[in-house]
Amino acid sequence: MDKICIILVVNLILFFRTLKFSYVSDDVPTFQTRPPFKNKIHKWFLWSIGSWKFKSQYEHLVTLILHSLVGVFIYTAFGSNNVSFWTALLFCCNPATNQGSIWISGRGYVLPPLLLLISLSVPFLAPLTLWAMPYFNLGFIAPLGLVGSKSAYLLALMPFIWLFWLRKFKKDVKYKANFEQVDEDKKFHIGKIILAIKTIGFYFTLGLIPFRITFYHSYLQSLAGSGKQKAYTMKDKFFWIGLGIIIFWIVYSLHKWDMLSYGLWWFFIMIAPFSNLKRLHQEISCRYLYCPLIGLSLAQVYFIIEVL
Repeated sequence: MDKICIILVVNLILFFRTLKFSYVSDDVPTFQTRPPFKNKIHKWFLWSIGSWKFKSQYEHLVTLILHSLVGVFIYTAFGSNNVSFWTALLFCCNPATNQGSIWISGRGYVLPPLLLLISLSVPFLAPLTLWAMPYFNLGFIAPLGLVGSKSAYLLALMPFIWLFWLRKFKKDVKYKANFEQVDEDKKFHIGKIILAIKTIGFYFTLGLIPFRITFYHSYLQSLAGSGKQKAYTMKDKFFWIGLGIIIFWIVYSLHKWDMLSYGLWWFFIMIAPFSNLKRLHQEISCRYLYCPLIGLSLAQVYFIIEVL
């Protein structure tokens, strides 16, 4: 209990100032409209995901609480031990979480990992938490984070849950494709694999060393236009970083499966939808790293404490 209190206090100290912040970017159109609600519970749910207008201070308070809870459930989901404690603190303090820990409209990237961590921590709640996850597009693939964990048996629930949410997921993907994709995004060739590896390398590096924290990254911008040739070349340090960590994970996992291999699996599976293999979104964004960073933080801490 002491360590949970420490995690909560650290988050409060780090993010207390955000309670004075206002709306930014997508917050503005999102919070100018009030979607209809069916009952008080539905109203609270719309508020929790950022679809109901309240004072910005309240919205930032909810964001702070959700980010803090992610830290708490990182600690409990991965064993309530020294490794999971430092993983929670490292994750919560990482500046790369900024679009989940500070940005109100980033909640769609916070709630799926939170629900997954609750499933790992409190398995009897898993039927409810896993069912709710695919409401968010990220939550459709996130349950694969159960693979390799002690709670992998919960995946038996997913075929029924995926079937229930499939229509909504396909509709959302189609909308994003029509809205975001250009002709180059619809093509598949060897260059897309190079691009995906390069993207993984960029996020891996940014997660370990938050060298550039910004709302919009210039890296890989216009990959479907003037920057296409540059995007597909292997003459890029992030390509070799990405390829190196993938090879390391394969070799290490064949030899041994522990929290290092599991943490990297979590990172790979959660970053896969945003690897630009098939682009439906912004090329690079910190919000896409929020969920994968949990696994990367776990691997980093385990490597330092248990392997070195």
